[in-house]
Amino acid sequence: MAQLKPRLPHLSINFRCETTSIRGIGIEMGAALIKNILAIDTSTPRTFVAFYTDSGTLVERSSSGTTSHSEELAELVQQAIGGGAAAGLRALVIGSGPGSFTGLRIGYSFLKGVSFALQIPLCSVCSLEGMAREAPANAALIACASDARRGELFTAFFRRNNEGRLVREPVAAILGYPEAQEKLKRMQADYLVPAPQVAVVCDSDQTAGHFEAVHGWTIQRTAALAAQLAGIYCEQQPNPQPYDLAALACQEPTYVRPVAARTITERMRSSR
Repeated sequence: MAQLKPRLPHLSINFRCETTSIRGIGIEMGAALIKNILAIDTSTPRTFVAFYTDSGTLVERSSSGTTSHSEELAELVQQAIGGGAAAGLRALVIGSGPGSFTGLRIGYSFLKGVSFALQIPLCSVCSLEGMAREAPANAALIACASDARRGELFTAFFRRNNEGRLVREPVAAILGYPEAQEKLKRMQADYLVPAPQVAVVCDSDQTAGHFEAVHGWTIQRTAALAAQLAGIYCEQQPNPQPYDLAALACQEPTYVRPVAARTITERMRSSR
């Protein structure tokens, strides 16, 4: 079967934007520098965008979370890329969740469209793994938590091994608020981790509030999620894979919980 070709294979998007503030954080990955990569995350209440320029300079943008992802995402990408041409991008990275169902769908729809138009690869990276990278360097035990509604959290727990790498613990992906806190307490006791070396990275202040009662833990809200996702991608894929339409079509968020949303047709059928 012949591969479909987009009508605008060389689409160049010149964005209008306000003056951007650029953080010179060019992250070194061995001998390679992260560059020409756009990363986004829409799994949390906030929208995160990170753009590594062709010189490896990082430009980040994020929202306050007071408005919807659909209102914020395109504008934040415009601001991050500035006057640059999107055709120069070599890879796209997206946080796969778990997290907000609507937010994830908006993010995937947006970047899938960019990937298809520009014929550049799209890679999914677990949002919770990106959050773990934001923990302090001395954290030996890390919990990442994102609101799952219904009084529950999407969770991931990590330990730092002797080489300094984060190793994910085989723990249930959805836990109630009390269960998540108790699980982290038990892990702290089992691994003999001092309280100052326990970190909790949360998607929002509201989620963080459920852990603040524990004395000594470092509690923080994710602040640079998209940039961390780009770093993980470059560690796993030093050389971007070629664009593949079939692979793009299979890209889906990580929902964890069964999808409860129904199409209009399904709703009409159930109401009869």
